Amino acid sequence: LLAIDFVGYHSAIDFIGSGIATMIGNSQVIIVTLASWWLFGEKPNRYILFSLPMVMLGLLLISGIWDENPYGSDPVKGVIGGVVAAIFYSSFLILYRYSNRAQAPSVNLQLDATAGAASGLLFVGLLPLSSAGIEPLDFSITFPGHGWLLILALSCQVIGWIAITYALPRLPAAHTSFAVLLQPILTILWGILLLSEQPSTQQALGMFLIFSAIIAVTLFGRADNTEIES
Repeated sequence: LLAIDFVGYHSAIDFIGSGIATMIGNSQVIIVTLASWWLFGEKPNRYILFSLPMVMLGLLLISGIWDENPYGSDPVKGVIGGVVAAIFYSSFLILYRYSNRAQAPSVNLQLDATAGAASGLLFVGLLPLSSAGIEPLDFSITFPGHGWLLILALSCQVIGWIAITYALPRLPAAHTSFAVLLQPILTILWGILLLSEQPSTQQALGMFLIFSAIIAVTLFGRADNTEIES
């Protein structure tokens, strides 16, 4: 699940930029809330129903189908990649949370998830997916690119995911998703300031609609656990 999320997310970055791709991927909060209602009895209120059309309209605006000059090399493919990432990331979060209901040491679960993601990415990377815009794996090592990736892996990924692993079973699923909403906000900011990304007016409106829907679900979407514990 996490491997396909990575493929979809990074493909979306190539097609539509890091800021927009991250915002689409974080619409997983909607999927997590719905799935948690079904699986764990964490029932949201009516705000979840209001959020769904907002997200759909936001995705259409971001895709650039009504835009004369949208940002990105292929916004439609970018939206598709982002939606794939959101679906598989939300599925991963649900399974990740459920698998640690006994609150086992966070490092153990993180190791299992990392090994699974690495194996999945190796498999996907060997498939002939160039027609879908996914290039095969290149095993050559280059610097400083791989050096920055190593720093990223040891800092943000290792420490960040251990913290997330610790928090997931201890918080309602929707609240957990809200806690990581700082990521898309900062990604949009850094994309504009550091990478000179310039979303069009319609795409910016689409991001605003998606973010507003996420905020509505996480702040006002009640998560009352109705499961009966034996």
